[in-house]
Amino acid sequence: MSKRNIVFFILAIPLLIIGLVVAFWNPNWFKSDIEQQLETVPHVDVTFGNIQHSLMSPGDLVVENIQLSGELVSGNIASLTIKTQVNPLFSKQVIVDEIILDKPNLSFNALALTQIPTEPAASDAMPTQESEPLPIELLLVKSVKVQNANLQDISEQKLFSVNNLNISVENIGIVENSLVLTPEQMQPVSLNISTGRTQIATYFTGILKLALEGNGKTIVLEDLQAKTEKSLITLNGTIQDPLNTPLLSLTLDDSQLNLDEFSAFFEDLPVKPAGSVNFSGQIDDFLLADNTDALLQNLTGEFNLDFNQGKLIGIDVNQMVKALKATQEADMTDIGSFLLTGPVGILASQIYDLGSGTKGLKGETSISQLQFSTQIDHGVFDLQKTAIATDKYRMALSGGLDLVSNKFNDFTFSLLDEKGCVDIQQVFKGDFDDPSGTVRDTLFNTVTGPISGLFKGLVKPKKNCKPVYEGEVEHPTGSNN
Repeated sequence: MSKRNIVFFILAIPLLIIGLVVAFWNPNWFKSDIEQQLETVPHVDVTFGNIQHSLMSPGDLVVENIQLSGELVSGNIASLTIKTQVNPLFSKQVIVDEIILDKPNLSFNALALTQIPTEPAASDAMPTQESEPLPIELLLVKSVKVQNANLQDISEQKLFSVNNLNISVENIGIVENSLVLTPEQMQPVSLNISTGRTQIATYFTGILKLALEGNGKTIVLEDLQAKTEKSLITLNGTIQDPLNTPLLSLTLDDSQLNLDEFSAFFEDLPVKPAGSVNFSGQIDDFLLADNTDALLQNLTGEFNLDFNQGKLIGIDVNQMVKALKATQEADMTDIGSFLLTGPVGILASQIYDLGSGTKGLKGETSISQLQFSTQIDHGVFDLQKTAIATDKYRMALSGGLDLVSNKFNDFTFSLLDEKGCVDIQQVFKGDFDDPSGTVRDTLFNTVTGPISGLFKGLVKPKKNCKPVYEGEVEHPTGSNN
């Protein structure tokens, strides 16, 4: 045999072997070994169907029909796809173009998940050490996607159920220059979440949408939407230092809330609102704290609310106003109780004995219009252009509510006539939970008859008055006031 033929065979035989391996390569040869390794995964059994992989495209891998079973989680995943760049591997760079989890259909036992004992984190058990260089220079995951997922809690609480969940996370840098990046060092990561029908306990049934970008330094909340058949809440803003001392600046865009859809929130309230409200507002530099007083102290911003053709179920404000105006029945206790139980009590969350107005604590009130506007400065609400109209009366609210100190700051209630002038006015200054102490003896009254036991010699209203309210809440057409 000539030297040329010898060289040919030396070269051809390895190439032939490589060609045969490429042609007949089947990653499922290693399936049993992989399943054996998966048996070490705690709390869940994992099996899967075929593995798709070709040596012609060595960076692409698909695992089909993944089955999970166990008391914590069970269900199936249609496929797991991983696409990795091969050439950078020779330079110790791992670049994953895409990870796709397609059609997860999973059931969780949320109660059992919360009862799993937790082990101390490694940072708690060992002294902190400086990061050591890793054997790879770069680890970057460009995209992670969860497509068309259906998730549900099968515990007794049934805390959640989510259909058609889609999650996309982009630009996840994990290692750079052979060092693991901290959340603050990472480049901003983008996150997008959308759902179909979503149920969270009995509190929310609708769809959710979230879009944000950020890292451990700053998170920019581009869009957060919660939408039901009759409600839409939309929010955006920023969160500074989210992992340590989060500082929030948020804007609540024009939103609508149908209160009947969220009646579960009001089950324990003595007065339950019904109808739809429109609202908007913003929170400026809100520092999260671990107690309620500190949270309120940090609260600054504004809030606006518009409530039309609604109801207050469990209270008859008209009956209470009628009792207040009754010349032979009302006294200081009745007036203070009315104001704190009615329009003010809704804000202060207190209910008191009404005296002659106790009939107001049942029935319902039709609210033809309510507008609420307030500036908030470190937990102090300053009401402006705020008024409420029932089918018979119109009332205006102004002044301050200090939620930090639990006090009224010259908080003023005014029962209005058709010109927007004062019919009865009361200024409050004192504790929320002390109705007698909050009734300041500066009651301006222009009722045609005196209130027994409290005022004498009062005269009829002046024809020429200065309106105390000139906002958009109109006087009721069927008013007797």
